[in-house]
Amino acid sequence: MQEFKVNNLITLRLEGKNTVIYVAGKRFQQCKYVLINIPKTEIQEYAAINSIDDAVDKKESFKTYYSVDITPKQ
Repeated sequence: MQEFKVNNLITLRLEGKNTVIYVAGKRFQQCKYVLINIPKTEIQEYAAINSIDDAVDKKESFKTYYSVDITPKQ
């Protein structure tokens, strides 16, 4: 099992084909990231986004949605 220690609290482990985040030795089961590409002309439309949850809720109305594939090892 490959492991990368980010700091004294956060560790990333490659378990099988998945990267798992551990915080203080406990498995962390939350959203890992949300990547949003917002055109400059639409910035004001998205100014009300205050959290990842808001961004995910708004995702359905994005005119362009990009998916970025990052392998677990990366």
